[in-house]
Amino acid sequence: MSATTCLTLRPTLDEFRDFDALIARAAKDSGHAGIVKIVPPEGWWDGAHEAAAAFAGNATDSPETDGGRRAKDLLSTLTLRPIQQAVSASPGAPRGAFDVALVEKPRTDIAAFRRSADATSRREAAAREETRRRFEGR
Repeated sequence: MSATTCLTLRPTLDEFRDFDALIARAAKDSGHAGIVKIVPPEGWWDGAHEAAAAFAGNATDSPETDGGRRAKDLLSTLTLRPIQQAVSASPGAPRGAFDVALVEKPRTDIAAFRRSADATSRREAAAREETRRRFEGR
């Protein structure tokens, strides 16, 4: 392996199921390079479509595949700590210079975060529509 490439592993489905052993193999084979690329085998996640739906907020109550069940379990246990970016111009600062602060918001679960994000999106869409309507009404 050259100094400018990283080790790429393409495990079989059985090797991929024992992920701890795969990681140990990657650590041994990489020569402590600090990075290894692992390409999952075909069929590694049987419920990818259900997981994608779950992450998009369209999960079914009873997923049909192991992947869908894993995604539902993961989403039910995650707790988020959202941040809000606040940008302001300091008085007397050169033009184009801004202060940026990251404000931590209260912890929340995935469902509450999605409801909040969807509500914000609807408000922003309504504000854009109102601006467009006012502009076109002139």
